[in-house]
Amino acid sequence: MNSFLQQLDHKTEWLQKGEQVLLFEFSSRSLFPHDDESYFEAWEIFALALQHDNNARGNDKHNDNEKGGGDSSRGVIHDSQSRQDAERWTFEKIPLPSRVLECLRPVLPLRNISSLKLEMNHFYGAEGILFLSEFLKENMSLVSLEVQNNPLDGGASVEMMSRFCHAMEAHPSLTRVCLAKMNLGADLDILRMILNACRNMNYLDLSRNRIDTQNDGEATSTSSVSAMISEYLGKNPPLKCLSLEQNRLCDNFALQLARALRKNFNLKRLFLRSNNIGEEGKMAVRNAQYNLSSLDAIIDESNHTCQIIFHVIPAKDPFRNLNGSTSSEIHKTVKINSYLMATKNLVSGKNGIMEDLPLDVM
Repeated sequence: MNSFLQQLDHKTEWLQKGEQVLLFEFSSRSLFPHDDESYFEAWEIFALALQHDNNARGNDKHNDNEKGGGDSSRGVIHDSQSRQDAERWTFEKIPLPSRVLECLRPVLPLRNISSLKLEMNHFYGAEGILFLSEFLKENMSLVSLEVQNNPLDGGASVEMMSRFCHAMEAHPSLTRVCLAKMNLGADLDILRMILNACRNMNYLDLSRNRIDTQNDGEATSTSSVSAMISEYLGKNPPLKCLSLEQNRLCDNFALQLARALRKNFNLKRLFLRSNNIGEEGKMAVRNAQYNLSSLDAIIDESNHTCQIIFHVIPAKDPFRNLNGSTSSEIHKTVKINSYLMATKNLVSGKNGIMEDLPLDVM
């Protein structure tokens, strides 16, 4: 605990001196008790230093505007502020009970924060979600939000999660979201809201959330976890990367995923490591990526966009490099040529490719 308080004291001192601080990293090797009054006093002093620094930045911005050097419409920190001045904040194994969150609530959103990471903070459920919802509404600079090991078991309602999801969806610059080990698999409605709210993100991490499909059977209704996720991906949302690692996804999920992949052209990477997907499920997904039934099936019924990673060790994942390039057209061409060579129908010419191949892959 003394080590953490020293971290907090150092940052407070720098702020009080008016020094620019771009990295606010608070961490502890283990989660320690936080019932000591000195713990709360240190946070209160730190929050006061932040407030003074915010005011100083606001005064500087105001003076620049009077000279014609800026726009004061955004308040203390303007959303056009240079990315070079963006701050990164990390709270790792640091308790953030309601009293600490109340200290940070009025001052933290006004910072020019591009990255916020919260891990194992003991704000179980409602308090932390409410804080994050309000933060996202007021902060316009955040690009990456990472929340790990802060489970919702403490009472975050569907209504409260709806507010949080709306704040994520409406945020103007947020492109990367990690909500790992939060027990999101316990409520299908919450999981659906998060997927929909993050559909325009570049990256969404839902790993280690106990998302379980072993009881889905062959269900095709939206009450099935497998069907819900597959239906979502089948609608081809703009989401670029999705991680579902270390959950409890089974073959039934993979079979429905395979159907969805044939309709999805935006997802670039899907991480499925450390689940319960067997050979049947993996082959169904691979068939969706590379349908060998015919040349037309390769061209029209195969996914040429998404790289899917099943195994931690690359050598044990022979299909890992399928769709591993940046161009779907390259993927398609390689698959066509491989198919033709395998069936011994390749006709070599000066161009090196069969003359009757579709124009869009030549």
